[in-house]
Amino acid sequence: MNQPSALLLVKTNSPSGTSDEWSHWFDDVHSKEWISCPGIKTIRRFELTPGMPEGWDVPAPRHLIVYELTGLDVLASNEYKTLAEKVPLCPPEMDKLTSTDTLKLTGGVFQQIIPENQEYEVPAEASYLLAVGHAGIPVEVEEEYHAWYNTEHIPAYLEIPGFLSARRFQRTDQHTPVPGLSVTGADYVALYDLSNNQVFGSPEFKVRGVTPWSTRIRSYTWQRRKMNNLYKSMLTKNTKT
Repeated sequence: MNQPSALLLVKTNSPSGTSDEWSHWFDDVHSKEWISCPGIKTIRRFELTPGMPEGWDVPAPRHLIVYELTGLDVLASNEYKTLAEKVPLCPPEMDKLTSTDTLKLTGGVFQQIIPENQEYEVPAEASYLLAVGHAGIPVEVEEEYHAWYNTEHIPAYLEIPGFLSARRFQRTDQHTPVPGLSVTGADYVALYDLSNNQVFGSPEFKVRGVTPWSTRIRSYTWQRRKMNNLYKSMLTKNTKT
């Protein structure tokens, strides 16, 4: 039986004064090396961008990196461990350009829970990513939280023009994936591929799934947001490119 797909999510700011240099290095060196590792299907780099409704954003680093994996066993392989040491997320010479600001990495490893047993490919029209994450959902409402997300919330969002896909993931602490990564933040993450950054102003979005159930669940989730940010796609690299 195939294991569920998995993600390695990394959030970071590049060292001070090196944003463009770091981005070029990541795109031209890091991603080309990492995509050669067996089990890494796709590498995507995003940057924070405006477009969210006022008051929705939560503080976040500039860069979000998404590594699509065939499964969790990728991170336990000798090939991956060697690569993670050989080609880190920032070359030492760039990481030490300033004495006060080195590369800080946060994120974690997540296993896909919705949709089940469905192969994912980045939609051709995907230009933006909405990333939403929660932590500390009370035990007594956790089952209802999942039921609402899976049966009401996601189907409502996928009816909105511009929303191309929706997936949900649960964090696992089974692996320490990247040297220097601080595993913090969301227990559950939802990722939505978007075709544009105007979707939040559309009439369809404004009337989306506003129900008594959604109002009840959001009373628990709003203050427990660890991610709620819009990102612009800067790089998509897969085994076919």
